[in-house]
Amino acid sequence: LHGNTYVPHPRRAIFIETSGRCNLACRFCAYEKKQPGGFMTSENFANVLGQISDMDFQFVWLTPMLGEVFADPHISEKFEMLEAEPRIEGYSFYSNFILARSSQIDMLPSLRKLAGMYISLYGFDEDSFELTTKKPASQFDKLLENLFHLLKIMNDWHPPIGINFNVRTVK
Repeated sequence: LHGNTYVPHPRRAIFIETSGRCNLACRFCAYEKKQPGGFMTSENFANVLGQISDMDFQFVWLTPMLGEVFADPHISEKFEMLEAEPRIEGYSFYSNFILARSSQIDMLPSLRKLAGMYISLYGFDEDSFELTTKKPASQFDKLLENLFHLLKIMNDWHPPIGINFNVRTVK
């Protein structure tokens, strides 16, 4: 109605699945029904990043489907590659935010091209988390710990797309 669109231009944004692994087994997800995935090597990521930059893509979305971005042991290196590529203007990622280490959370504000994050929440308490993810409450506790850590750095960091939450639950 206002002439604004929030859908990225199809030749500016691209999705890259850097991680085919997830730490959860959500009831609604196909992940459990297939073989555990792997991780895109840093060399392959650099190659793909060069190719998509040559094709004029300017925005990258990381691991939008089945994988967990922080399961990738080299995700920080991939963030650095995105930061260093002058033709990439920004990037975002999806995460359940359970596997993020404190050092990775602390570095988020320094990632100047990180436009925002999409954090998936599976339930609002330990019971609904366990029902939805088929994982123990200890992972829900780790999520809460990471969210409180994220809250502490939010005074100094205001990503353009923001921090977005996707909520799914079976309860």
